[in-house]
Amino acid sequence: MRNAYLAYVNAGIALWGSSISCTEGGSSSMGTIKASGATSDATAITTIYWNETTKHISSWVITIYSSNFDNNVPAGKNRTIAHELGHVYGLGHFTNSNQIMYPNYSVTKNVTTYDKMGMKVMVHEHTHSGSYPTSLEKTTGLNHRVRCNTCKSYRWQTCSHQEYHAGARHYYDIYCSCGNVQHLSWACSGNPCVFPQ
Repeated sequence: MRNAYLAYVNAGIALWGSSISCTEGGSSSMGTIKASGATSDATAITTIYWNETTKHISSWVITIYSSNFDNNVPAGKNRTIAHELGHVYGLGHFTNSNQIMYPNYSVTKNVTTYDKMGMKVMVHEHTHSGSYPTSLEKTTGLNHRVRCNTCKSYRWQTCSHQEYHAGARHYYDIYCSCGNVQHLSWACSGNPCVFPQ
């Protein structure tokens, strides 16, 4: 089974280039890639295990669902592996369909400059200390990115907001310095309320 997926694993690693330090070695105490014949909506999924004390990743498993994975073209298989490796390093999904961390399957998405910037944060290349110039970038959610103007890495930060109750409604107003302005409200029957998912 290993030989059937070896080329795609190595190609997925190669898409990240020097941004990650990862090699396929047949066996690993840190991570495993396995194939499953189970039925799933996913092409592949990553499971992370971490040390509760240090919060560092202790091991990971990428499960490839063969029935979905095998129906894809080679370029799609390579990108699926690269996407899951992004999760291994701690990257989440991104809304730009060109980026490798876009959640849906695509043969056109690739490891972009933005994916690599995120990876810099994950592998601790962002080593500036003290104060350094940053810029704020609006996102579509309740967060913004604080971008380092030196190395272009970023961290997430919750937008400034105000919450209050009026009548039977809960209000969540965002007036953020990144330019994010939103006015959210929902029916509420108590305090605290549960933010709608």
